[in-house]
Amino acid sequence: MANSSNLPRILIKRALEKIITSELNIKLVDQFKVGNKRDVQAWIINMTEEYERVQLNSRTLRANLSITIDFFSEINETGVHQAIMDLIRVGPEHNLLKEFRISLIAPSSSETQYNTEATEGAVMARVVLQINYLMKD
Repeated sequence: MANSSNLPRILIKRALEKIITSELNIKLVDQFKVGNKRDVQAWIINMTEEYERVQLNSRTLRANLSITIDFFSEINETGVHQAIMDLIRVGPEHNLLKEFRISLIAPSSSETQYNTEATEGAVMARVVLQINYLMKD
């Protein structure tokens, strides 16, 4: 792996960020920001991970990573949902993800929320990706 001082989930997160910004052409932000009408923005808001030993005395772990990503815009409902569809089509064979020995990338849930207040109107959709991979020293 590129940097063994980081947990692989950080490297997977960075790869997903690059896919979101470079391939999906979506601005990645670190907090919920509105202020543009059409542009879709993304925010990775949570990562949780569970581990299981592959064999009793093995150092190899089977990791189940959940990454929660919000996509939002003031008025571009279609763009928000297209971003989710584009992201869930990314597979473990993607060039930026190949090195992680991923056996599964799949959405586990998705939801859409609408804020209808005139001054804060927005559409936000959330997707939770499940990523299963082998983690080895």
